Amino acid sequence: MNQNVVPILNSHQERRKREINERIKAAGIQLFQEQGYEPTTIEQICERADVARRTFYKHFLSKQHLAHALSESWMYEQSARLVDAACQHHENAIERLRFYILGVA
Repeated sequence: MNQNVVPILNSHQERRKREINERIKAAGIQLFQEQGYEPTTIEQICERADVARRTFYKHFLSKQHLAHALSESWMYEQSARLVDAACQHHENAIERLRFYILGVA
């Protein structure tokens, strides 16, 4: 077997895993927004994401773990936006830091 094939397969597999992970997250976000966290079931998330239940569990241990991953992603995105805004609007580090801290608060 050609050694160059392995990285390509791994790259394809990683892209596929990321794609499925993102579909599960998107389904979770949609359903949590539509009907709330408690009423949303893993079965509904799987159906919306078009994945099998066992696939869900390959990516997340539970609905709680999915919610935690979603909140981490949201917090990271918000933090990145604040950093970008701080850099665009302020020239010195102290002003940027002050802007960021006020934004977080």
